[in-house]
Amino acid sequence: MMRLLISHTRMDAMLVLFVFCFCLLPLSAQAGKAWIFFLNEQHSRTLDLQIDPYYSALGYGDMVSDEEPTVLDAHAEESIYGHLLWHFFDPQSVRLEVSANPLPILGAYLKRQRSDFYRKAQVNENFHLIKAMTLGFPDPGALSIFFGNKAYIGDYETGELTGVGYGGVLLSFGNYHVVNNSLVADPWVEMETKLKGGSFAEDREINFSFRVGGRAHLNQDIKHTVYFAVKRDRVDRDYFGWSPLKNSALEVRVDVNVEDYRPSQYLVLLGKKFPVRDSRLVFSLGLGLLRVAGSGYKGALANSVAHKNSWSILLRPNISF
Repeated sequence: MMRLLISHTRMDAMLVLFVFCFCLLPLSAQAGKAWIFFLNEQHSRTLDLQIDPYYSALGYGDMVSDEEPTVLDAHAEESIYGHLLWHFFDPQSVRLEVSANPLPILGAYLKRQRSDFYRKAQVNENFHLIKAMTLGFPDPGALSIFFGNKAYIGDYETGELTGVGYGGVLLSFGNYHVVNNSLVADPWVEMETKLKGGSFAEDREINFSFRVGGRAHLNQDIKHTVYFAVKRDRVDRDYFGWSPLKNSALEVRVDVNVEDYRPSQYLVLLGKKFPVRDSRLVFSLGLGLLRVAGSGYKGALANSVAHKNSWSILLRPNISF
């Protein structure tokens, strides 16, 4: 019995260390964890890989028109958004993607398979450590197809391509829904209009996503929703001040069910980054709030959500290099 107790204690300690270290992996796609491979000389066909504790993806893109993608200045953030918006209805590319959300999957696994360890993460009535670091995603992963405009982002001084931006329509599919770190069987389909992209130059890195969409659920206990979401993450390695636009992160999402148009989810996350002088190390800390309301569900699932504390604190410490 003593040997068994020691074994479980060691395993719980290893799980705590694993969760904490995994959360310290770089949150935004940066050099060394996001790669873009050009598959032909015209740069029209690409294969990209992103490894991230919250969102990892493998994508293949191709041009469906004879136009060459525009190259935008990586140091003019506003012009990137402006170009993608202006050419939003000028589709010229298609992209297929398979994605997974590792930390949300880990949170669901710990709750289901390691329930004792999961309960020990309840620090007090209002703060659960595993929830704080794993909540915020409605699904464990998806298969997606994008159709729209594409532009490369580059450093005008060096001529180096540093990233890519997209603007258009995305159609996604999945089989599960995540609520309060529980996986619920739910074939779903989602359509959204979005601007998304990233630039990863030596001195400045930008990751952005602006989207409006709707999701239909085949699980009768989950209501159909519409939503809007904004995400912006920026690193300025040569800046050490407190500007709200530099070395900062922002994520906002609001979901509304389409039956009675009551909000079913709010998410607000703010982050600040702290570059280390003469180093590529960047420390960051994200703090936020998530509210999942029973108004987004029906039956037993609605009762389960309604009887729990619907507000959760989000905590996302990070280090990138």
